[in-house]
Amino acid sequence: MIGRSKQLFIETRRGGPGDRDQHTDGFICGHCRKMVTVKPFTDPVQANGFCSTCMSVVCRECSAKQTCTPWEREMEQYEARQAALRSYGLEN
Repeated sequence: MIGRSKQLFIETRRGGPGDRDQHTDGFICGHCRKMVTVKPFTDPVQANGFCSTCMSVVCRECSAKQTCTPWEREMEQYEARQAALRSYGLEN
C-alpha cells in the first residue's frame, strides 16, 4: 500500500441521503487547479506527472505542456495587470 500525503490526496464522498457513499482518491493539479481522480492506492506522480520546477503533482494536460505555470503565478500576473489597468484608469 502506498502511503498517502495529506497535501497530495483528496478523498471525496458522493451520494445522497440513503445512498452508499462512493469514495474516490485524487489530487488538485498544481498548475491549473483541476481536480483529478486516480484509482485507489495509485501513485499520482506515476499516473499523471510531476513538475520538478514548482515541486507539485500536475494533471496529464499540464504535464504534456512541459512548462511550469503554477496557478498562483498566473493569479499574481492577473492581479498585477488589473492593478496596472486601474492605475491607468482602464478598468475591465
